[in-house]
Amino acid sequence: MPRAGDRGGKEEDMWKAIEQMKVCMQEILGGPVLLALKNPTKGDFEKAICGNGWPVTDPRLEDPCLQPQGVEAGVERMVLRATLSMGIAGFPRKSRWFCPVALDLARREERWVVVGWEWEEIPPWIHMKGNTWASDRFTVVLPERMAPTERSLGRMAGRIASWLNEALESLAERLPPEIQRPRYLAVWVPQAWLYAEMAGARPTSPAATVFALRHIREGGEIVGCASSEPIIFLNRQLILRRSRRGRVEVARHELVHASLARWNVPWRPIWLSEGVAALYAGERLWRELAGKDALAIRSLAKHAMKAVFVDPFTPRQALLEMAACSALAEFARERYGEGRLLSLYKAFSAVPAEVVRRHAGDRFTWARAEQIVRETAPALLQRHLGVREEEFLDAFVNWVLSRLSGARRKRPAGR
Repeated sequence: MPRAGDRGGKEEDMWKAIEQMKVCMQEILGGPVLLALKNPTKGDFEKAICGNGWPVTDPRLEDPCLQPQGVEAGVERMVLRATLSMGIAGFPRKSRWFCPVALDLARREERWVVVGWEWEEIPPWIHMKGNTWASDRFTVVLPERMAPTERSLGRMAGRIASWLNEALESLAERLPPEIQRPRYLAVWVPQAWLYAEMAGARPTSPAATVFALRHIREGGEIVGCASSEPIIFLNRQLILRRSRRGRVEVARHELVHASLARWNVPWRPIWLSEGVAALYAGERLWRELAGKDALAIRSLAKHAMKAVFVDPFTPRQALLEMAACSALAEFARERYGEGRLLSLYKAFSAVPAEVVRRHAGDRFTWARAEQIVRETAPALLQRHLGVREEEFLDAFVNWVLSRLSGARRKRPAGR
């Protein structure tokens, strides 16, 4: 049974967080700051600082940039662009959540007052007040009103933690030790629309997702990405439609994503991002390619090597794309070795800043991410696997056809 965890949201903790943020802003601005309300849970900036029931602690503003806005109606204005950085109770000190924010400030009676703010990505705890529960390897956040009593909330957290732990135990021997994380943060999201807002995913798919990215900017332009502490969002409405085995399978796949999050970038081709997750999760999806000829398999593989997300146009198409990703990753590990496959996976997180800037500009889109993949993927494949793209595809198609042929020969008679 998980125990009640460290929670943000207690009144004394909220005022402590606000005072800490005031000190941080005073150091940046070089003068007094007004940042306090009678009720510190009102206003999403205060919720972001205080955690809103989530186990976030130690708020800081990092990488500040002050932009004077002149005088408006006799009031001096300033914009403070920075990254809100939060610790997570129970996690290593280096584990932080990052969220870029722009604060609008007005100077009143010799003090700077926060009069507005704009998030690049809204901190997820703003959307949902939470209750926190902890087990040995997991911190689980549930909605505050998910159950009528704290005891029943604890039982619910225990059920969630049990299949998360089962998934993690099954990964212990599959994931290389240097990839595994000491602790994971999971959030049980009750409604599909809320899941879409918090996770940035479609409300109807997938059943779970991992969020861990922030953009790095220079002069207002995107030049790279860095990883926050990953959060595994669990879509309750889809998870509960599955058997326990299905829930464990979903958790296992997302735990691989969370374990690899330190190298996460949006310009990694899906055969690596989704294929490697499927590979370590033990999902041998290449069987779904049965009945496809060489041309169709090659087309699916070529798409997976250039695209950055699975197309959910139809469930069948999404399954075929995932099958191609899974098969590509399994083929690459078998042919070139796990070390070289992981080296290629990590290489996309080191794409030069000038390449990212040229394609991403001041605003991220999936189309721009795919442009980065198209420019960088062939050279990275050659450097880390020692093979040209066309040769890789030829060998892959032959490997899949051989596997499918072998599977047909092993099939018992009458099936």
